[in-house]
Amino acid sequence: MKISADYSENGNLKLIVSSNKFGKLPDFEAEFSADLNEATPQVVCIPFAENRGMYSQKSAVSVEGFLKLGEKKIDFDKSTGFLILDDHKGFYPNPMIYDWCTGAKNDDGNLVAFNLTDNQSTDPEKFNENCIWLGNNVYLLPPVKFTRPDGVNKTWIIKDRDGMVNLEFTPLVENNFLLNLLIIKSDYYGPFGKFKGYILN
Repeated sequence: MKISADYSENGNLKLIVSSNKFGKLPDFEAEFSADLNEATPQVVCIPFAENRGMYSQKSAVSVEGFLKLGEKKIDFDKSTGFLILDDHKGFYPNPMIYDWCTGAKNDDGNLVAFNLTDNQSTDPEKFNENCIWLGNNVYLLPPVKFTRPDGVNKTWIIKDRDGMVNLEFTPLVENNFLLNLLIIKSDYYGPFGKFKGYILN
């Protein structure tokens, strides 16, 4: 797989990805471009414990380009396409426990996107990475809790205590990474799906 990213001083981002003969997957290539000046980023630094914490910068912005899978080509234009950029580095507690979801919708250039997490922050009221983007503005959101009454592959409930966030997430495509090497263990479930509900800003 080949990946290249070019970020210019004026805020233009260009991503080029290609892969040939990767297992049973079809050959693919993709090229996307976005103007990061169109969105206000969310930047956080979250403490987890003494000498443990994370830095994160996220942006949501319209994107244009194409994705080609084998002989099929899918075009993206700025009126409907979107990109959520997430740059972060963390020194996490052991074990690390992290709930996270993100979503976006772009109708005729009216971009709405959000990011919601519940992690091991020492003070979620002060330090969290919850926000919603409306156009090129970002608005902070309160701490949230995730519940999965019927398991990870059924409906997730994401709410805060004050009624600003009330979402249901329905998984449609599984994306699991399960690994147990005795000294390293991962129980990661990152399905793709759809949301319904509301977020108040």
